[in-house]
Amino acid sequence: MASGFIWLMGGLLAQVWEARTAGPALVTWPQLGSRRPVVALAVAWRHAPAHRITGDFVVFAARHDVEGDPVGRQLRTWLDSLGGRFFAWSGPEGAAVGLVVPRPLVEPALAWLYTALAHLPLGEGPDWQRYYRRYQRQWEGFSLKRDLLWRLEGEPPLWAFTPQDVSQYVGRYLQPESLVVVVMGSLPLRQKRALQQKRFHPPVASARASERREEEVFLVDSCQENLWAYPAYVALWLRTPRDWGERIAFVAAFLERWHRQAPPLAWEGTFYGPDRYRLFARVEGRGYAFLRTLRALQPRDSAEIASWQAAYSLFRARLYTYPERYPDVWIAGALRGDSLALPDTVPGSLLQRGWPFQAQGLWLYNELVLADTLLEPRWFADSDTLSQPVSPPDELVVGEPPLAAWASALRLYWRVGCPPCELIGYVRKAPRRTAKLTYLHRLRRQLIQQYGVPPEALRVYVQPTSPDFPDKAVRLRCYTR
Repeated sequence: MASGFIWLMGGLLAQVWEARTAGPALVTWPQLGSRRPVVALAVAWRHAPAHRITGDFVVFAARHDVEGDPVGRQLRTWLDSLGGRFFAWSGPEGAAVGLVVPRPLVEPALAWLYTALAHLPLGEGPDWQRYYRRYQRQWEGFSLKRDLLWRLEGEPPLWAFTPQDVSQYVGRYLQPESLVVVVMGSLPLRQKRALQQKRFHPPVASARASERREEEVFLVDSCQENLWAYPAYVALWLRTPRDWGERIAFVAAFLERWHRQAPPLAWEGTFYGPDRYRLFARVEGRGYAFLRTLRALQPRDSAEIASWQAAYSLFRARLYTYPERYPDVWIAGALRGDSLALPDTVPGSLLQRGWPFQAQGLWLYNELVLADTLLEPRWFADSDTLSQPVSPPDELVVGEPPLAAWASALRLYWRVGCPPCELIGYVRKAPRRTAKLTYLHRLRRQLIQQYGVPPEALRVYVQPTSPDFPDKAVRLRCYTR
């Protein structure tokens, strides 16, 4: 067994990495949650960024909360006896499942996580189909937040994976020597040895026969948010410093000024990779103007420097006290091998100097008018003038669609060998599906006969949506190879 130690500023232990050749590595952050009677424990693994969607399905299935799962009820009863709380994370670095449990119950908590991963629904049996349909329902319909965030990352996700894709993912990434056990807190040596002695058995495909898969329209579980309830939505990349201490100070200063000067109606932010922060928000006109016009984060006076210092201290305290709420920091940092050296305070000279502010992303304002400030343009008017497409078209219109522009994009994408595009309509109730399909096929015939689109370049789909979404919405969505 090999051990590695990384030290914090001031002599505090930051991260202990203990790797074994025959089993999972153990990573502990002793300084986290020292005043809490509970500890967060996670089982993490690395994966390629291209396999992030499959990893997201794996952590979804590891919850085992779908009705009909023979293992799910036993795991839920076991989790209740532990008094634990489940959490999961997936990102470009990897994925993880974890529990927050009382400190004396760390060993059975790891056994619970190993059992949950060992009983993943693999193969083409009924368990796989139940989980796949449940996961698919999360993607059906129209979710503005999900679509903007995935578009922000470059392209829509290919969520229609197969059982073979999941089995290959598990066989490649969920092996004992590939796992990392992350403990967000200090443990005595006895508990560490007990954790290292536990064995993980990779899941195997079910041998049960597959049931017939029917074509159905699954309505969404609940009403999605009203697209017109607030004036603006944004999905942005914020460039951050690479040093973790300065990175936390930058985000804390930005959030403090944003919430004080133009507070958002709702927001969600996560650290992404080594130098980016991903932000989604619903804002009023004042908040929209604030984000569009901000060019630099520089304090106005000494009072604002003091408020930024307080915001940093509060952010740091939350990171250390509730680490399970920030897997994008601790688990992603452990998988990358980062040393999260967070000083107690930020030098005043650093705050006085400030930072340049660069926000690039998607801006949705005045219903469905989209402004795009990503580095590469995602929208183009005359596609036939381009030798190579810069990004797959993904456009939603309410009313009569621009068939000429769509036909130009379809011809171009088919010439360069991209997969067939999708013409998508939305229904609120299943009985209206036939009428919507008739309308979509009429548009498809018009694109083929009048505009010369190859028939094999366009497919037609109908998806359910929430009651507040307009019936006349039509979407053209394409994918890259």
